[in-house]
Amino acid sequence: MKRRNFLGKAGMGAAGAVATFLFPGLRGFAAASRNSGLQSGRQAVSIAGDRPAANVHQIQGVDTSYAGGEVTAKTADGIVLKSPNGARAVHIAPDAVVWKEFNVGLVDIAIGDWVDVKGTPQPDGSLVGQSGWIFVNIGKREGVVQAVSPSGMSIQHNKGSEAIEFSPALEVIQAGDQSPLPGGVTALVPGTQVGMVGLRLPGGGFRATRIWR
Repeated sequence: MKRRNFLGKAGMGAAGAVATFLFPGLRGFAAASRNSGLQSGRQAVSIAGDRPAANVHQIQGVDTSYAGGEVTAKTADGIVLKSPNGARAVHIAPDAVVWKEFNVGLVDIAIGDWVDVKGTPQPDGSLVGQSGWIFVNIGKREGVVQAVSPSGMSIQHNKGSEAIEFSPALEVIQAGDQSPLPGGVTALVPGTQVGMVGLRLPGGGFRATRIWR
């Protein structure tokens, strides 16, 4: 999945997009989250660890509660994102939860990072990011396990073979109900079809924080 499509898919609300991306097989989450608000979604997407406006290009028909792009500047209260759609300022509270492999904060977002964020659109075109709905360099992989070691594995997918690192915060779960997979990484034997989300690394590498089968 391309980075800019993580939360910005046309016709998909924040809850539905996050549920689909992070929680395979989870049914009913999107509707429940729409009924109870973003706070319910925030609890669900905590996937690892416990811890002036830009020149805005408005596009008709696009979900204005979403922004995604490369960080080109940091301000006292947020960041500026650049994407093919233009530039947009995103305000982030100092205590807001930001995902970057672990739950971190605004201070951990760097120039050059790719950020996907849901929040509240402002009259000046900027966006106030919602705590727990700010994701930095997040990505997804799917493939067939080739080999596994204590620190990572290799998978085969439609683009060839790829080495995957394991995060210290790695979760290995059942796709159907998100329960822990008995045996953890030892259950990921060669030939197993898996999906995962994790952190995109410089140079094209990938570090998995959640793997499911």
